[in-house]
Amino acid sequence: MSRYNYDQIDLKGHAIRLLRLLPGSASEQISCEIIQAWLCPEKDVLPYEALSYTWGSAKAPENITVNGKLLAVTENLYKALQQLRYPNQERILLWVDAICINQDDNKERGHQVQQMGDIFKKKKKQGDTPFTSFIDNFMTVFGRLQQISLSYPYSSWSQNDDNWRRIWTHSIGPALANPESFHRLKRGLWHVLNQPWFTRVWILQEVTNAREALLCCGSKTIAPWILSIATQLLDPLSRSCRGPWKASSWWSESQDLYTLLTKFGDSQATEPRDMIYALKGMSSDARNEPSLYADYNKPEQQLVQDAILLMYPLKTTVRDLIHDLKGICRRIASNCHEIYSHENMKALIQLKSPQVQSQIFVELLSRDGNEDLAKHLLHDWGMQVKIIRKHLHTIAWSRLSADMAEIVFRLMDEDAIATVPTIIMAANNEACGDRIIEFFSQHGTDYLPVSDDLMRGAALNEGCGCKIMERILRNKKNHIYLPDDIFDNVANWGDSRVKKLEIIGRPVDHDDDYDKLTEKLLLHAVRIPPSSTHDTRHEYKNASVWLTERLLVHRRKPSDTTEILQRAVANSTNAGKLTSLLFLYWGKRSFTITDDILWAAVTNHEGGHDAMALLFREMRHEMTIPQTIIDFALSPVGFEQRSLRSGQLVRVAKVSQIRGDEVRTNN
Repeated sequence: MSRYNYDQIDLKGHAIRLLRLLPGSASEQISCEIIQAWLCPEKDVLPYEALSYTWGSAKAPENITVNGKLLAVTENLYKALQQLRYPNQERILLWVDAICINQDDNKERGHQVQQMGDIFKKKKKQGDTPFTSFIDNFMTVFGRLQQISLSYPYSSWSQNDDNWRRIWTHSIGPALANPESFHRLKRGLWHVLNQPWFTRVWILQEVTNAREALLCCGSKTIAPWILSIATQLLDPLSRSCRGPWKASSWWSESQDLYTLLTKFGDSQATEPRDMIYALKGMSSDARNEPSLYADYNKPEQQLVQDAILLMYPLKTTVRDLIHDLKGICRRIASNCHEIYSHENMKALIQLKSPQVQSQIFVELLSRDGNEDLAKHLLHDWGMQVKIIRKHLHTIAWSRLSADMAEIVFRLMDEDAIATVPTIIMAANNEACGDRIIEFFSQHGTDYLPVSDDLMRGAALNEGCGCKIMERILRNKKNHIYLPDDIFDNVANWGDSRVKKLEIIGRPVDHDDDYDKLTEKLLLHAVRIPPSSTHDTRHEYKNASVWLTERLLVHRRKPSDTTEILQRAVANSTNAGKLTSLLFLYWGKRSFTITDDILWAAVTNHEGGHDAMALLFREMRHEMTIPQTIIDFALSPVGFEQRSLRSGQLVRVAKVSQIRGDEVRTNN
C-alpha cells in the first residue's frame, strides 16, 4: 500500500483538515478519512472534537490507513485513536494535529498554529492520558461527583466553595470510610496529574480556549475542571496540581506574554519555538502581533529577538529613541540576566559602554541572589562600573552583604551624594539599611540630612532600625527631628522596640536644649500604648512606664506640668502608674489639678479608675470637682462608661461631700 500524500489546503482563509475515524474492532488496523473544512463562517462549521494528547517519542512506528493509504503515527497517538474508535459506528469528526497538519510543510504548520485558538474554541476537546488501576478508580469516583453536581447550580461555585465538600460528604464520602480507599483515590489523583500530558505547553491554550472539554483515561471521561475540585477535596495542601487547573486560578492574573513565559516557561514542547507560539495565542498583548505569527521557517534566534522587542518595545523614531535611551537601557539591564546565558551575557556586556555596564551591575544588585554573578562580572570579565547619583535610589533598597557594600561604595563617583528621599528609602531597608546609610554619610563628608520621615523609617524598621537610630542620634541635636507622632506607633516597632526606646532616652549633658528635648519626650512617653512583647528585663512591663521613669531621672521639673499629667491620666492602661511616677519624682505639690485633668481621668475607660483613686488619695483637699463631672458620673451615660464603676463614683461623691456639695443620686 502506498504512503499518504497531503493535498494542499487553502492557506489564505480559515481552512483546516478533519479526520473521520471509521469503526473497527480492537484488533483491526485503524482506518480513517481526511476531509477539508473551514472555521468561518461559524454557522457552517462542521461538528468536530479536538484531540489533545502527548506526542511522546518522535518516532512513528505505527501505521494507520488514511483515504486508503498508509500514514505513520506515534505510538501514543495510535493508542489514543484505539480508545476513541467505536466498534460499530463512525465517531464524530476529529481534529488531531499530527494527522490534520502536514508536519513536513512549515508554511502550513505556521498557518494552522496561528488558528489553534479558534480550532479549540469551536468545539469540544478530548484529552487523553494513559490508564492504570489507580486512575480507573479515580475516574470512576470523580465521574460520579461530576454527574451528581449536574443537579446543582455548580457553574456558579468557585473551586473552594463549601458546596463541593457538602456533596462529597453526603454522596461520595461514606463509600470511602476505609482509609485505604481514600489513599487509593489520592494515588489516582497523583497518577493523573503526573502524566506527561500535563507538562505540554500547548495544553494551556487548548484547555483555555475549549468551550467543552473531556479528559479521557481508558474508556472513562471527566471534565478537566474537576481536577482542581479533586485537589481541594483530597489534598488541599498539595502543590502537585499542574497546568491550568491549579486551585489558585492564574487566569485572573496578568496575561501578557512576559507573565505567561515566566509562569509556564518550564512546560514541554517538542519544537522549541512552540513555547512562544503556544503561549502568545492566549496572551493579551501578543495574540495578534504580526511579528510573532507562527512561522517555522523563521530562525529561533530571530523569534527570540522579536519576542524581546514585543516585551520591551523600542521607540519608532530616531528622536524618540534618543530621548528614551536611558529608559531602554534600564529595561534591558533589569532583565538581561534572565534572558541570556552567562556566556552570552558576557559578550553582551563587553560590547556595551561603561554607562550601560554600570546600569546592568546596579540592576543585578536590586534582585536577590545575584551578588555572585555581579562579582563575577566585575572581577573576572573586567566590567567597568561607576556608581553615580541616579544609581543610589536602587542601591538604597538593595540587599547588600557587607563585602558587596564595600565594593559598591568603592565604586561610587565623588559627586554621588545621596538625596534626602534616597536616605529615607535606605532607612526602610530592613536587610542592610544601616550599612547603606553609614556609607552614604561617609561619602558625604559625614553629613547625614535628618528629617521626620527618616526617624519614622528607622523606628518602623524591624531589621536594623536600632543601628540606624543610633547613627542618627549620635548627634544629640538630631533629637529635635523626633516627630510628634513617632511614639503613637511603638506597637509597630517590632521586637526591637525596647532597644529603640533606650536609644532615644539615653541621657546627655544637662543643658537647656536637653531639658526641652526631655520635656518633649515625656509628653510622648506618657501616651505610648501598651506593648505585649515589651522586654521583661525592666521592672515595668510597659514601654510607656519604663521610658517615663528613665526620663524623669534626668529631667528637672518644668514650669508647666499640667499637660504631662493630663496625658498621663488619659493613658489607657497605665494611668495610675504614670501618675504615681510623676508625683514621686516631682512631688504632688508641683501639680494643679485642673478640670481638663479630671475630665481626662473620668472619661478614661481603662486606666482612669486607678488615676482617680490616686488623685483622691493624694490631693483631695487641693482639687475642686466641678458639678458637671459629678452630674456626668451620676448620669446614665456615666454609668455605662467602663471607668465609672461604683468605687470611682463613690470617690467622686466623697470628695464632693468634703467640699460640702450636695450630691444627687439616682439610688
